[in-house]
Amino acid sequence: MSAPLWSLLPLSIAAIGCGPSHRELEPWDWTSDRGADADGDVPGVDAPSEAVDAADGTHATFVYPPLEPAEEWCTDPGVEAASPGLFVHGGLLFAFHNGRVASPGPGDSGRRLMLRTADVRAPSFDPAVPLAVDGYPVDLLAFGDDLWVVTAGPMISTFLLHTTDHGAVWSVEEVFAGGSDSGVCTYNVPSVFVRPAEASRRLVLGFDNDSHIFGCSAQARWTFLDGGVWAEPGRIADGAPAGAFVTPAGIVVATTGGVVLSTDGGATFAPIPGGDTTSTRVVGERLAMTADGTLFLVQSYGYALRQVVALVISRDGGATWPERIVLADEAEADAYFFGPTVAAARTDVIVAWRRGDPRDILGSYHRCSAWATESPDDGASWSIPASFEATSSDENVWSVAAATDGNGEAGARSFVAYAVTGENPTWQPRRVCVVRLTFALAP
Repeated sequence: MSAPLWSLLPLSIAAIGCGPSHRELEPWDWTSDRGADADGDVPGVDAPSEAVDAADGTHATFVYPPLEPAEEWCTDPGVEAASPGLFVHGGLLFAFHNGRVASPGPGDSGRRLMLRTADVRAPSFDPAVPLAVDGYPVDLLAFGDDLWVVTAGPMISTFLLHTTDHGAVWSVEEVFAGGSDSGVCTYNVPSVFVRPAEASRRLVLGFDNDSHIFGCSAQARWTFLDGGVWAEPGRIADGAPAGAFVTPAGIVVATTGGVVLSTDGGATFAPIPGGDTTSTRVVGERLAMTADGTLFLVQSYGYALRQVVALVISRDGGATWPERIVLADEAEADAYFFGPTVAAARTDVIVAWRRGDPRDILGSYHRCSAWATESPDDGASWSIPASFEATSSDENVWSVAAATDGNGEAGARSFVAYAVTGENPTWQPRRVCVVRLTFALAP
């Protein structure tokens, strides 16, 4: 058996602005003993024949077999990994997570944003690169040969990192203030790039604003390069950023507080009225777009004592959102859905979420598992969702990420990552696992 992964992390990290150093590690230790349920049961998923409405949404048609977890990799528990992020670009899988380095210096927490890359066609991964910041979550954008990463740091910082060698060496391009100067609010609110990429590298920054004595509230703020200088961020919406795209309708920005649209190049933003994009509905994590410009916004919500994971869809560049597809629908007493995410490429769409089993005596949901389903045809039909769980009874799945290369005609190469923590009440970070999924197009 190979040695634990990431057990040989570097003893020191380069200062901010300098490329990080790293040591050679063994390849990822893949296993192939995971698979779909033997009896084929899928809790929380209605059969295709039960095409009923759920809060004005139509249940998805599950015509493909479950995603098959072909291989899986997990970090060494000693790294205390958390908050995964997955991206596919140029035939490579970029797997990020937050983790702890060995022997940090005095006053150093030892936590870093870490990255490993792999060819999407084969499970052969490069050594870990601890980046020079402590950050999560992340968004990655490619512009020519350049890769840019934005990540939320501790307290009030948002970092922008840059590489020109596919992630071997990174530098810090800029640091933004990410919240109130009081430092009361410390939640790592995500920031996202505006896609597609252009020289302005437009950003929607997440701010954690201490708006009142009882708590904090996330805000989305807009900034862009103006003559080589970043413009002063201006508030555009309440809620944490969930994605941003330039479409024929304008600049579409999704947040956990709703969807806003700019038709004047970003000078002003206005909320999309009505439909399913009100603050009571948009509680998901991510907005994605397929090659034909269709927008998919994933959300989870409750209605009539039920819990739902769904996609709201816009086919006119974000101006209207008339469609909703329900991917999971359960009685509230049986389960609860958390933190859904969505990724898309070409015509492929993959959605992942967490499902919590019934509440324990303290009222907390426990024994969360990760779930995923994929569509090869712009959301017209879906695979039966597959699940991935922590192996120990005292562990929990805390967050999920997903990515696909969009190569649906040949069988999309798709990935799901999930973070494993200790059980309530500590939620101590333990490891991050990445599952490579196989997807057969034949029913």
